[in-house]
Amino acid sequence: YNLPISGQKIEKGQLLLEIKPPATLTEKLVNLHNNKGVNLLKLKQAEETLRRTEELFQSGSLPKKDYLQKKDDFLIAEATYNTSLAEFNIYKKLFQLSENGQENQYDFLKIHSPISGTIFESNVTYGEAIDSQKVLFRIINTEQLWLKVNIFNDDLAKVETFSKIYLELSGIAEPVLLNKQDYKLLSVSAMVDEKTGTIPVILKIPNPKGIFKINSFIRLSIEAKLKKNVLVIPNSSIFDE
Repeated sequence: YNLPISGQKIEKGQLLLEIKPPATLTEKLVNLHNNKGVNLLKLKQAEETLRRTEELFQSGSLPKKDYLQKKDDFLIAEATYNTSLAEFNIYKKLFQLSENGQENQYDFLKIHSPISGTIFESNVTYGEAIDSQKVLFRIINTEQLWLKVNIFNDDLAKVETFSKIYLELSGIAEPVLLNKQDYKLLSVSAMVDEKTGTIPVILKIPNPKGIFKINSFIRLSIEAKLKKNVLVIPNSSIFDE
């Protein structure tokens, strides 16, 4: 058995780690019970925050990006609580078995991946002592990514008329073409970057083959819809009176 490392792809249910329970199960059980209570409180707070944020979003008072962020925070809080609850129940069973002299039957606590994705962060080593507060792994699903694009103010009017976009990435010979139905415009910032004079735009793009990597730099070309049946007047034909 090998510990998964950062960047490694894993499947839902895959074994991530085996943990040897401490000798004093009673103390561990108390700590897990307290941790479960803390996570439940955080989950209720995240749920209430999401409810208020959704109301503001539905009324048009809040950008969609902020609403989606609070929704992600809620899902993280929910997953954290469920994990702490599952861990508490496992140790509770271990404690009950140890009282009956059957502890050796469940000598190791096995941690399995709750989702399919990629190991974004791994914080464990063999033989290390850990507690319930330690973040062991961070797992992300990279099949869809958020792409931050910096667009000059003069081109901002074209954002709503994007027809196709071409993404150029180092190491890939041909640009990746995305049609209008392939991606989604999530938000347009209300602020201008003082240093570059550009406006950040967030796009949601597909990444089923894992071509695009997190924190990588991508060159984007835009193909906007062209208006038809429009009269075009050359500059040479325009005079000041």
